[in-house]
Amino acid sequence: MKKLLTTIFTIIISLAISTLSYGVETLYPIDVIEVIDGDSIRCDIHGYKNTIYTNENVRLYSLDTAENKRTKDRLEKFAGKLTQRYVEERVIKSECYISYIKEG
Repeated sequence: MKKLLTTIFTIIISLAISTLSYGVETLYPIDVIEVIDGDSIRCDIHGYKNTIYTNENVRLYSLDTAENKRTKDRLEKFAGKLTQRYVEERVIKSECYISYIKEG
């Protein structure tokens, strides 16, 4: 399971790096309030359009992980909790940034 989580995190980092060359205009600092699940966070966004957006729900770009709340499947819920915990360990109290990505 640890290898699976390492692979997931590697994919997340790879996707983040690849998006840097895909229409990203600027990186904005964020304060992560909560990791909702493995692919969604709640955060405060500083500086986007010269405003502070508070308590915003944000989906991580191009990432889809197992659900941990809206499923009855025990295995999916277990996998969802693992990915949520894994993301929490890496973003809570860390220096994080968000970008606006233009598609198309």
